[in-house]
Amino acid sequence: ASDGTAESEPFRAETRVGNRRPLLRGLTLQPLGVISPGESVTAVANARDPDGDPLEFEYRWRVNGQRVDEDGPSLTTVGLDRGASIQVRVTASDGEADSGWIDSPIVQVGNAAPLITSAPGTARAGVFRYTLEARDPEGDRNLRYRLVQGPEGMTVDPVLGEVVWRPRASQAGTHLVQVAVRDSDGASTVQEFEVDVAEVELPAGG
Repeated sequence: ASDGTAESEPFRAETRVGNRRPLLRGLTLQPLGVISPGESVTAVANARDPDGDPLEFEYRWRVNGQRVDEDGPSLTTVGLDRGASIQVRVTASDGEADSGWIDSPIVQVGNAAPLITSAPGTARAGVFRYTLEARDPEGDRNLRYRLVQGPEGMTVDPVLGEVVWRPRASQAGTHLVQVAVRDSDGASTVQEFEVDVAEVELPAGG
């Protein structure tokens, strides 16, 4: 300080800007919508630190409202039943301060498509027969079969899954076949294969 003639001794004062808490603005679960059984669900947090500090996250997963032993950003749905609900709580930390906890939206485990476990053989005595065998992860026994694509004359029994085809001589060559199995909730799986029909050489004068 100065009175115009003399000055006081200098005096210093110091202060430090304190740490500011991280901001956790939103939280979503990926993939969006219904989760297929066996898929992993991943928490995606929208967060930032006002001071530019690196952030670490803490995750608390719940399945059907009960806490599960998983603290990472992802949760596998292997072993979960159809209709199981999944939610996660997340907080962000910069090492000194934490944001508040926020909850994600609830997602549900959906219906798994049935699996075709059989493979086609070859035609015998001029007839191609193939019985589809399928398994549903949820134990659905009301499976239905259909022909998606195939040569003219090929049929599939919708209940038994039996594929039958008696090719004509004019149908020699390779034919693409697609068959599907569907469960009672509409989930389906398609199997694709080829059927080869050999040309038959008729004897001279035949």
